[in-house]
Amino acid sequence: MFKTKFHINVVLIIATLVTQVTTVFAAPALQPEQAAAPGWIVSCQYSHSLPDDPIVVFRQPGASHMHDFIGATNTDAFSTAASLAAGGTTCAIPGDESAYWVPALFENGVRVLPDGAAKHALFYYRRKGAPTGTLVQPFPMGLRMIIGNAKAKSPQENPQLGKDIIFKCGPGSTTDLPAPPTSCSSGIMVVSLRFPNCWDGKNLDSPDHKSHMAYPSGSRCPSTHPVVLPRIESFIRYKVGTGPIGTITLSSGPYYTAHQDFFNAWDPAVLQKLVTNCMNAMVDCGTNPSVSGMSSAAVMSANTLVPTNTAIPTKTPTSIPTNTPLPLPTNTLAPTFTSEPPPTDVPTEAPTEIPPTAEPTQPAP
Repeated sequence: MFKTKFHINVVLIIATLVTQVTTVFAAPALQPEQAAAPGWIVSCQYSHSLPDDPIVVFRQPGASHMHDFIGATNTDAFSTAASLAAGGTTCAIPGDESAYWVPALFENGVRVLPDGAAKHALFYYRRKGAPTGTLVQPFPMGLRMIIGNAKAKSPQENPQLGKDIIFKCGPGSTTDLPAPPTSCSSGIMVVSLRFPNCWDGKNLDSPDHKSHMAYPSGSRCPSTHPVVLPRIESFIRYKVGTGPIGTITLSSGPYYTAHQDFFNAWDPAVLQKLVTNCMNAMVDCGTNPSVSGMSSAAVMSANTLVPTNTAIPTKTPTSIPTNTPLPLPTNTLAPTFTSEPPPTDVPTEAPTEIPPTAEPTQPAP
């Protein structure tokens, strides 16, 4: 009897130990890099349409193909960071007075506005290319950038289709496509574009409006573009009905000329709080978070930039020289071309995360 009880006790002890070891090794705690989507989402409404482009054809009203503007309510051919910041916004976070714009969209030649759901557009701001021990920096005021090729003559000339530029049905998580879907049971088609977020630390723009930016490679920013900025991924919604979707074209041409522009005019204090308390704190702040209760004690100076492809030093970080950005052609009278030039710096490496993040499911209005 004694031997039997002893045997049973030994078996129970071993079983308990096995259970504990299995629990420890089968379900390790999430590391900071695995935290759920550090950052935030801002929802913005469609504002207006104009044949203007203050990045490509600055101070030339009517010189561009038609664009649909989201966010800043006063975007036009003469827009500057100061004028955008002084105007209103359709974004749910009041501090986001940035301008976002895309070419006008048509189905079988009929205009379709980007207002396909209660929230017309969502912009995901995420931490990407910033390994543990690095800081994401806020966008410098006036930063401009473009994704896509408005001059593409074929899908191959816009190689980010299916990677950083996708079409899908929405809202919610559905199949990412390199071309418009044939139908959407929800009646809503979504166009999503994912911007590069590695900055050269010097130029607010570049002649091609792209080469001052780069995508992360191997989960970190390249040495040529060492400053990690927030990564923007847009989800723009169009009401196309539940039947077969007709031929989708854009004011710039066929669907494969899809592109998007971004002109930063975030309130610097608001943006800094969000970057510090969401991205750098490894926190998913959700959609349209309030910044009123966010602490600013740990906020770095917006003028102090850390080369974020290396670990954060334990001493005062060395700042990137604060020299005045190089003169850019977009601050003077632009040439007489009417749309974006072909890209000369298409990224040679695909981003490290594919496919784009699924947007949260939201019912159509």
